[in-house]
Amino acid sequence: MKYAQEVSQYIKDKYNLDELKAEDYLFTSGVIDSFGIVELIADLENLYNIRFNSDDLKKENLETVNAIARLIEAKKQ
Repeated sequence: MKYAQEVSQYIKDKYNLDELKAEDYLFTSGVIDSFGIVELIADLENLYNIRFNSDDLKKENLETVNAIARLIEAKKQ
């Protein structure tokens, strides 16, 4: 997936993680909390020059690196 590696590296760097798999659940594993997701959304919008709308901000679109990468890919088309 085109953006998965970039998103994974961004999250690992931001949260000082040694490992993060593309299918790891970000919320239930405690990687990102509700404040962190707000910051992540803003950072991704700036980084990729995209805008998320309320329909995009569903848990299933943000719960894993792969889900986020798919969302970015869809917004970039």
